[in-house]
Amino acid sequence: MTALPFKLAIDPAPVQFLLTVRGTLAPPNLDAGRLTHNQAAGSDEGVAMARSFGDLSHAVFVPVEAVASGAGELLILDYWNSVEGLMKFFSNDQVQKGGAMLFKSDRDNVVWAPTPGLPSFNLPAPTGRNDRYVGLVRGPVASRVEWAGRRTGGLGAQA
Repeated sequence: MTALPFKLAIDPAPVQFLLTVRGTLAPPNLDAGRLTHNQAAGSDEGVAMARSFGDLSHAVFVPVEAVASGAGELLILDYWNSVEGLMKFFSNDQVQKGGAMLFKSDRDNVVWAPTPGLPSFNLPAPTGRNDRYVGLVRGPVASRVEWAGRRTGGLGAQA
């Protein structure tokens, strides 16, 4: 957390968006990856800048089992309240350089939006338990409106 004051650089949206970044770490091992991540994404100024553009949370995950060589993969989950702010933040030159230091070129960046009619759930962690695990299921949907319509038995809501 940062104690620096910041001013919103965007108008927040009434919904939240999830950014997932998954890729192979560029540093030679997990400890070096941790240091690189904290250098690239953990400075008070960087955190304040991200928050000013609508970043609400930042969680980082590594595989449960260590890889045989290298640092392995990293999964970042960020909630944002502005896709416009997210795009402005990640188009910043310093942010781009930080990402290049952290990941090899095979990273996958996806912005997810909530869809009415689509099932979702969030299980809170039990009190006193610090381990967190993430399961991510991903597949194509031709149309959000058509999918929501199938789930509700109708034609879906028109945007």
